Amino acid sequence: MYYIYKLTDCNGLTYYGSSENPDERFKDHMTPSNNCSSNKLDRLSMEIEVIETLPIGSTKKDARIRERWYFDNNECVNEYRPYRSDEERKQQQKEYGEIPENKEKQKEYNREYYNKPEVKEKQKEYYNRPEVKEKVKEYYNRPEVK
Repeated sequence: MYYIYKLTDCNGLTYYGSSENPDERFKDHMTPSNNCSSNKLDRLSMEIEVIETLPIGSTKKDARIRERWYFDNNECVNEYRPYRSDEERKQQQKEYGEIPENKEKQKEYNREYYNKPEVKEKQKEYYNRPEVKEKVKEYYNRPEVK
């Protein structure tokens, strides 16, 4: 079973999260090694409150979607969306790819990656498979579309 919880502190800051075990998760938030946006809250005054219990059989994805609702509809210190739809993910990737310096980084990565001997060997093995050779042949022998 999953729970949606909120952390609050004496400064009025709020963090939303989801967990199967809020008490254990709260302990994680309290540790100095916690690398989460809840670090913005004052640990000494931080309190946890379970604000919603999801139905039995709910999944982690269900919990993240519900946590996202709190993220979108309340002021909080959370930096990252708990859940992104496929459309949001595609849009973010598109926007990221349109930034010139990111395009250059991707080109450089591809150059390095595809020049690795083990990658070249895998490509060679793949393109020498009979079914792949046939598809490539069909592709290049199709009538030209104008």
